[in-house]
Amino acid sequence: MKPRDLIRLALTPSDLMARLELERVRKQPRYTEGTTRLFGKPLKYIDSSSYYFLHEEIFKEEVYRFRSKRANPRIIDGGANIGLSVIYFKKRFPNSRITAFEADPDIALVCKENLISNDIHDVEVHSKALWSHEVVLSFEREGADGGKLATSGENHALIPAVPLAQYIDGPVDFLKLDIEGAEWEVLNSCRKELNSVDKLFVEYHSFANQPQILPELLELLRSSGFRVFITSPSTFSPAPLLEIKSYGGFDMVLNIFATR
Repeated sequence: MKPRDLIRLALTPSDLMARLELERVRKQPRYTEGTTRLFGKPLKYIDSSSYYFLHEEIFKEEVYRFRSKRANPRIIDGGANIGLSVIYFKKRFPNSRITAFEADPDIALVCKENLISNDIHDVEVHSKALWSHEVVLSFEREGADGGKLATSGENHALIPAVPLAQYIDGPVDFLKLDIEGAEWEVLNSCRKELNSVDKLFVEYHSFANQPQILPELLELLRSSGFRVFITSPSTFSPAPLLEIKSYGGFDMVLNIFATR
């Protein structure tokens, strides 16, 4: 018997069906909308590959899992995408108070639809980018989970951006930032407000052929009273001393966890 067959025998029928459905979605063409079911509820996705990655990262690896001192933690979700992170938070903390931001207007619409279909009606979802101040920015739509502020190319849209600082109006139990390279601008603009944040997750993006601001970001977190832990969700360059590769304009992505 093959190891894969042994794993399948260890799964319950419902677990096996869920894994088979996830595999079905993964094999679909990229950048094609589709529907699946998540915990028995209908869910819409806009890209099979990004859905598979996010599902594994959020629900299997539980990258956003945190311990809260309160039953109704305050959560700010920057870069909510199609809503999987919000659904995860609500499953863990049904009484949590969540404010979510998604810069891509089309994906923000899907996020809102998915929350409604999963019976989540008490989350603020803003179709806006996070930035250091209120402004209209040029946004490059990637069509999945990699949209970012425009630098070159086509498929740009003008989107509203708001400062994160104005939403940190009291204690925040968990701040999540997955905003494709805007993290330094956003965090640097709310140094004072970070004192109200208990735990933080930020996905750091290193722009290819640009100065890296990782030391500045780590110093900002240290001076704000955080202790940081770093992992890598993906490795673009397994041998960077021989060859540096990039993807989507970035040559490195890191998961930074910050706690007090």
